[in-house]
Amino acid sequence: MVRQNIKPPIGPELGHPIRKRDTSTACHDKAKENLMQAVHMPLGKHRSLLECSAAAWSMRAGQLQRQEDRVAAELSSPAKPTDL
Repeated sequence: MVRQNIKPPIGPELGHPIRKRDTSTACHDKAKENLMQAVHMPLGKHRSLLECSAAAWSMRAGQLQRQEDRVAAELSSPAKPTDL
């Protein structure tokens, strides 16, 4: 039996809306925004919170970038049948 890899639809044109916050670019922007706010704050709890938030957004951006790269690579390569 030959089984082909079936890829789920991705992207708004295929019925799967991608929200801006779910992109690596948006997460990088949010991290940068939080760091800029932290730089202009005096040392203290609020600055630390903004720095931690920026680190979390940066980590999420990295995760999403790896996922976006993987999906792009899968979509650009031809589907290979597998034997089961």
